[in-house]
Amino acid sequence: MLSDNREALVRVKSFSPDKIRELVSCAYLYGKPGTLGSLLNRPYRAVLGALYNADTDGELSRLGEMNPHGIVAGLSAAAALCGAGESVLVLPSGNGFTQLRSAAEKAGITVADEDFIDCRAHADDLLLHWAALAAVADLIIGEPQRIITSVNSRLTEVMPGEPVGSVMAPGDVKAVRIGASYYTPSVMSEPARAELFAAGGVIKTYGSDCCIVQAAYEQIMRLRKRCCGKCLMCREGLFQFGEILREITKASSNPAEPALAKEIGEALAPAAHCSVGEAAAECMLTVLENFSSELDSHIKKKVCPAAQCAAFSAVYIDPMKCCGCGDCIAVCPEDCIEGKPGYISMIDDVVCTKCGKCAEVCPEGAVVRTQSRIPRLPDRLTKAGRFRR
Repeated sequence: MLSDNREALVRVKSFSPDKIRELVSCAYLYGKPGTLGSLLNRPYRAVLGALYNADTDGELSRLGEMNPHGIVAGLSAAAALCGAGESVLVLPSGNGFTQLRSAAEKAGITVADEDFIDCRAHADDLLLHWAALAAVADLIIGEPQRIITSVNSRLTEVMPGEPVGSVMAPGDVKAVRIGASYYTPSVMSEPARAELFAAGGVIKTYGSDCCIVQAAYEQIMRLRKRCCGKCLMCREGLFQFGEILREITKASSNPAEPALAKEIGEALAPAAHCSVGEAAAECMLTVLENFSSELDSHIKKKVCPAAQCAAFSAVYIDPMKCCGCGDCIAVCPEDCIEGKPGYISMIDDVVCTKCGKCAEVCPEGAVVRTQSRIPRLPDRLTKAGRFRR
């Protein structure tokens, strides 16, 4: 799947629909579990080969450069199976894909340059991901079935049934994102299967220093940028998810918000018209299910376990380390650090935004961010080295 499958394009031209059906009848196809059944069991007006609307990573678009003829062969085979009168290859605008475009045009496939597919306009058409088309092409030439994925920006393949972790490097793993869904490290021992890759095939790992609430918020915001805004449930669901997660990271949420997020997610999942809404619902629901204790820490205990959310921490200058150089005063954008040369600097906690710029320039490492109790500090300017606790 990761090399150009020209042979499949040659073979598919000579195969009958029945022969193609025989070759792909037991296939795993990237995407929803019902994708194969849709391909084999009903006719369509047209077959579209495209990337997901919810593709916020862009990793799998590299297939278009690595295996252009395989994608075209898979699309030709799918159109023959469905009896489709038209096959359309959708390319992201402005991204080149010269070989893919050329191969499609030579095969008589319509090429459309679109960054977003209106799934409502294609309700009677079959939409297949480029990875699904590449998988069909592999089966046509007798290659064993594989699932393509990107692990921390590295494209690779995993055999169906093999542990998900077999393609992942060992290390500090607190969470695993597959597509837009968040899982605990236990998913690494699970067999690779269709359900895990239904919302996308990109795998990203997060270490113990990652705040899952922040990670989920950033993912929701990336999905909001991909949202077309036409579907009420998707538009409003993404907005509510973003606000709920943002409030949690800002220490201003209430205990009822996870239940509200779950209600919205369960309503959005079946109502979504495309992968953006589906991915948003999966993102929120899997965080609620698999990381409820981290959400509770933020909401009820007012503690970020990863110590990443600034709202839960305080920043102070350790008077036992400060040398009075004044570097922190010079870089503070809020002008909230009081001091003068040779004296211990003091931070006005009311004004401080906890941006961390003072910590970056402090030569003594005296700037401390903590979620614990702050020790006794000077209440007036004190010469460096003179303060005693």
